[in-house]
Amino acid sequence: MADGGVPASAVYSADDLTTDRHLTERKAMVTLEYPWGATYDVVANPVRLHGTPVEMVPSPAIGADTRQILTSELGLSDEDLKTLRADRVI
Repeated sequence: MADGGVPASAVYSADDLTTDRHLTERKAMVTLEYPWGATYDVVANPVRLHGTPVEMVPSPAIGADTRQILTSELGLSDEDLKTLRADRVI
């Protein structure tokens, strides 16, 4: 493609990202540990400003925030949640 004047370059796979020496030295990948014990290598925040580190945290597990959202955002009561659980809605 490049010979034909089309801008192109190699594309990294997920394995390439986690094993590339240059990316490792630049700390371009971070390992996050999830509450259920799994660890995953993810792309770090590319913006790096002196004195302002960005904390990388794992996303919550599916359903982890359900109660908080349904009560605070939708105003449901504990009794409402109990009924929804009994009806297998949540």
